Amino acid sequence: QPKPKPKSNPAPTPKPTLSLSLSLGTMASYKLTYFDINGRAEYIRLAFVAGGIEFDNELINRDMWQAMKPTTPFGQLPLLTYTKAEGEEPVKIAQSNAILRFVGKAIGLYPEDPVAAMHVDSAMDYMEDIMAPMQATIFPPRYAMPAWDGEDARMAARARLANDILPSKFAAAEALMAANGSGWVVGDAMTIADLKWYTHLNRFTSGDLDGVPATILDDYPNLKGLLAKVEAVPAIAEWQAAEQARKAAKNT
Repeated sequence: QPKPKPKSNPAPTPKPTLSLSLSLGTMASYKLTYFDINGRAEYIRLAFVAGGIEFDNELINRDMWQAMKPTTPFGQLPLLTYTKAEGEEPVKIAQSNAILRFVGKAIGLYPEDPVAAMHVDSAMDYMEDIMAPMQATIFPPRYAMPAWDGEDARMAARARLANDILPSKFAAAEALMAANGSGWVVGDAMTIADLKWYTHLNRFTSGDLDGVPATILDDYPNLKGLLAKVEAVPAIAEWQAAEQARKAAKNT
């Protein structure tokens, strides 16, 4: 029986709302491969969208991934397949932060100034510190931990996450934004750090993490404000409306 083909969803190409500092090339092509979830691909999708760069949003299922996995650099998704020009050999790049920086540099969402870039990198790395304990409650073996011995053990871990671990981490993130004072994570304009923070913070407020209340950011006005600020970017708002309609149609 033939294997199903991955579903490709060409992303909408709104007019760029940001000036481009570099050119990705009019003949270049970009295919971003991931599951049909936000995960670690959504901030890359948002960067493409914010910059008005057309890309192939390839969505695969778990069976397709098992067949594809041995062909990827690290056996991980997301995966960017970048072809600089027609006829050239495509380049496959893994690791979401590397892909995000690549796109960010091209569309002006990653600073050219090395000190400013260091601040963006620092903020992105700190979000990894926030995400790691959450991910450990989902995939404990990936963090050299035994699988949970029953639902009670898993929920106890989620309670420790929500009550003991996340508050201090969110407080530090809130303080960083308060000190910056612009409503953005770094500087006075949106950067790729904002897109990464936005995507991951949305996971905590989604209500999908049982044991983690969707109101967990209510005491952090700058973090909540960032969610609204990113969603107010016209190109991102258009993308999200299209994605919401696509997913609704898929589920009917």
